[in-house]
Amino acid sequence: MKADTEIAELEKKGEWNKYEIRAEGPRITIFLNGKATLDYTENDPSIDDAYGHIGLQIHGNNKAEIHYRNIVLDPLNDLPVTTKETVMNRFGDVKSVWVPPAPFKDRKFDLGQDEIIVFIGQENLVREAKSGEIESRLAAAFPAKNPVFRSMAWEADTVHEQWRDLNFGPWKGQLEGAGATTLIVQFGQAEALKGQGGLAKFKADYHKLLDDLSRHTPRIVLLSPAGFMPSGRLPDLTTAEHRKNLAEYASAVDDIAKQRGLPFVGLTAVTQKEPSTDGLHLSAKGLEVVGREVASALGLPAKPEPSEILRAAIIEKNRLWADCWRPANWSFVYGDRISQNYGKGFGPVPSLKENFEAYKPLVTSWDRHIQALARGEISAVPAPQAGPAVSTEKVMSAADEQGTFKVAEGFEVNLFADETLGVAKPTQMSWDAKGRLYVCCSPTYPQAVPGVKPRDYILRLEDTDGDGKADKAVRFAEGLTMVQGVEPLTDDIGNTSILVCDFDRLIKLTDTDGDGKADNTEVLMSGFGVGDTHQLVNSISHGPDGTLWMSQGLHAITRVETPRGIVSLPKSGLMRYDLKNQRLQPFFQYGKAGHNCWGVAFDDYFQPFHKSGDRIAGYYSLPGLGAIETPDEYAGTHSLFDSPLKSNSVDIVGTKAMPANLQGAAFIGGYYGNTVDLHRFVDDGAGFKTERIVSPIISSSKAFRPVDVSVGPDGALYACDWFNAVIGHYQASYADPRRDRSHGRIWRITAKGMPTVKQPDLVSMSESDLFTQLGSPERWTRYQARRLLFNRPTEKVAAAADAFIAKDRSESQYLEAMGVLQSHGFVRTALLDRLQSSSDFRIRAYAVRVVGEWSSLLPDVQERLAKAIVDKHPRVRLEAVVALSHVGGQTSLRTALGAVEQPSDKFLDYALKQTVRHLAPTAGKLAAELSAPQAAYFKKIASTGPSVVSPGQAIYEALCLNCHQAAGQGLTGVYPPLAKSDWVAGDVQTLIKITMHGLAGPTKVQGKEYGLVPMPPMGLDDQQLADVLTYVRNAFGNKAPAVKVEEVKAVRDATKGRTTPWTAVELGK
Repeated sequence: MKADTEIAELEKKGEWNKYEIRAEGPRITIFLNGKATLDYTENDPSIDDAYGHIGLQIHGNNKAEIHYRNIVLDPLNDLPVTTKETVMNRFGDVKSVWVPPAPFKDRKFDLGQDEIIVFIGQENLVREAKSGEIESRLAAAFPAKNPVFRSMAWEADTVHEQWRDLNFGPWKGQLEGAGATTLIVQFGQAEALKGQGGLAKFKADYHKLLDDLSRHTPRIVLLSPAGFMPSGRLPDLTTAEHRKNLAEYASAVDDIAKQRGLPFVGLTAVTQKEPSTDGLHLSAKGLEVVGREVASALGLPAKPEPSEILRAAIIEKNRLWADCWRPANWSFVYGDRISQNYGKGFGPVPSLKENFEAYKPLVTSWDRHIQALARGEISAVPAPQAGPAVSTEKVMSAADEQGTFKVAEGFEVNLFADETLGVAKPTQMSWDAKGRLYVCCSPTYPQAVPGVKPRDYILRLEDTDGDGKADKAVRFAEGLTMVQGVEPLTDDIGNTSILVCDFDRLIKLTDTDGDGKADNTEVLMSGFGVGDTHQLVNSISHGPDGTLWMSQGLHAITRVETPRGIVSLPKSGLMRYDLKNQRLQPFFQYGKAGHNCWGVAFDDYFQPFHKSGDRIAGYYSLPGLGAIETPDEYAGTHSLFDSPLKSNSVDIVGTKAMPANLQGAAFIGGYYGNTVDLHRFVDDGAGFKTERIVSPIISSSKAFRPVDVSVGPDGALYACDWFNAVIGHYQASYADPRRDRSHGRIWRITAKGMPTVKQPDLVSMSESDLFTQLGSPERWTRYQARRLLFNRPTEKVAAAADAFIAKDRSESQYLEAMGVLQSHGFVRTALLDRLQSSSDFRIRAYAVRVVGEWSSLLPDVQERLAKAIVDKHPRVRLEAVVALSHVGGQTSLRTALGAVEQPSDKFLDYALKQTVRHLAPTAGKLAAELSAPQAAYFKKIASTGPSVVSPGQAIYEALCLNCHQAAGQGLTGVYPPLAKSDWVAGDVQTLIKITMHGLAGPTKVQGKEYGLVPMPPMGLDDQQLADVLTYVRNAFGNKAPAVKVEEVKAVRDATKGRTTPWTAVELGK
């Protein structure tokens, strides 16, 4: 809960304030004027979170006026599966009787026989589990006691909140299942970023958490937070103010330990000089320092040091434990999607639930192995029991697959690389400045298996002789997990690094010795959601200003510790990361612009677009890139790239190697329809619409799956072909033998009769020469030149930039240079003036965005934005509206409302509403200063919260939209339409049966055959079924009576015992 002073700042004195209450099972979040003030999860199992009342008491200066508003509850799926015993069985046992052990005597640490020690805390304790520095010393110090260790640390946990998946269970059950006897707890570092104002609440909440934990065991060791460390990046956490704040929090932990009679270990001072990637998190050296300090403070012998064999065994055991305790794809076993095929077994392969439970004996065998090593014994590495052998289908060769291609007139296709060079299950690809292609290969996908180590890798492909075919391949990095994003970097001396989206982490891998393989790893961020492994953080790339863009899907709940505080992206959306300033910004939270966002691209004037793989649509992103934390739905009326079937990833064509009519076109991977497509952008008011141009490839093979696309250095179009008929999580079991793990292709598309491009040697160029390349007609060249300049020494880039912009050049070159200036934090107001006064609205539009980015550095930011808000072109006004949301404050709100009296369209309407909602808490008495139209608009928007959807619509969007799409149009030949459908609006019992039990086999809808992919049962209760069917019967042009709960119950009673899907014949269709 926010401190009283913070709440007071949010409250509008003497005016109406807007309160919003969000209820999700045991979790309650309260918002005041759009800002979260309380985030509380009920951990008392005796309190039933399924029923209750929400009461709101309003006090208002003796105002005898009360307003009431209907409250709509959005129910979660109520599946009759997840008992406490079911959930806990994957890692432990529910004990009928638990006798707490005796507390530590006189605050002195010791261990009894066969103790189970559990670590609880934030990311630094997550890193400890991956280093084993503390655990190895404890194991070595008590070899005869046979201790067992479990890490329950989680990134972005705080004393205030420990976010967990649905049905994960409270601490009581977790500790009981693990059999915990001693806890090692560390909090305070992330909380200290809130400063002195959060200290009182930190103390109170820490006591509450310890009350909860001590009900299970009183044997608790408190670790102080690690110190803030030097990182070389902003913000600098080693300032006197930051360190004073942290010292206060560390002192508070010490006081709490004394008050409760608990052992305490101070770590703040011993770590604050250790180098860190971000200033918060411990490096390998820092973790070693912590391990030694904990051992010393707890009275463990200093010698001998634990062996590397012991530490390596601990690290592997902890990896297996993590896959068991916090597994990926949770919801398919214990959450709200257990009715989907993914979690089911296949043939002799067990269900995903049984797969999770198979970890328990394996982890136990590693415990015994570690105990033996600690005693100095020779012990064989545990080997998991081999699973049943399952043969896979015969796979067509690349030549045979190419034979299935219908190539559009004017194009030619050749194979660039395939499995013979090591391409296996490719998910994303990216080029370095030398023209080498880095490919994410993910044979580990879709699920970790007990005893099989992560085996994903980054493959680097090179065409050394320029014949359009890769002839050299090297595995740049190995041992990764379900990698879905890669972006190469090259420094000023030519060393290569890559940024990789590695499961729940963003990491930087560097080749320091020039052998072509990474030998150094930096963890930049950790805590990205893993709720669905085909929706992980993905598709990393650079924006025009040097920031990094990533995306994620609907069931990934991201919570990341950053030096600027904890950042969360709940569900699908985009993320922008400024690596130099360590600022992470989420957009389109809660899946408001696609449920499986996959890829961001910028056009020649730096306008942003993104694609969502769960649907045919992509989006013009700018209207949703404001500062609001709870945006409205954007997807409904703002979609681009209309294709028959779902598609993925987006790049933009700009090369002499392609015809003039394709310049500026969007290049899309039609993975679901087995095509690659090109779409033309057309200006549409403030935004864009698109027109489909051509599909260079249409394949008759369902295994052709272009999941990523890119324009290469030679100007050819490249398609990253996952090559598998089975995709995603909803259509097939995780164990389906058709899930190939060893094949993949990269296809190259060229224009007939047009020469390809030969790129200059960018890496060896000086900064001045790289700036000259910003005038290249090749988008690829400009992108690579900018990216090299982003990473060159700041002082050299500054000198070259000033020399470049001092000469007369085209405005487009100045625009490119502006992006480089932004990346280094250089403010050049003369250049900004020039761009903001351009006759080209596209140039003016981006200049306005820069004004917003530089708002803290410009003395006249409001004057500049006030001018832009009345610009004659709507896109310039749109940029101003979005920028003002980030600038913030009452003046920004007044300026933004100037757009009310200008012409508008759907893009401006959306952006303005989000900005006004976000800034409304700053309004004060602004209303009296507004014109009548502005005042009316403000009153309308400020008095409403985020758009609330009906329960039925919420269920549809969560469970049905991926197949039947946002407008109910379905997917041609695969999923039937719901719009104006007799199946939907006709016999209600038939519709209930289909939704309750599923539908299999051939069906005919609106004269077209369907049935290739069966519809699974929905797993909904009677009320939820009634809600969602009522919604679809009155959406998409349907007009039919609502479905009553009694009707659903009657069908359920009449079909009790049925476990198989219905067929059209049975239903008389």
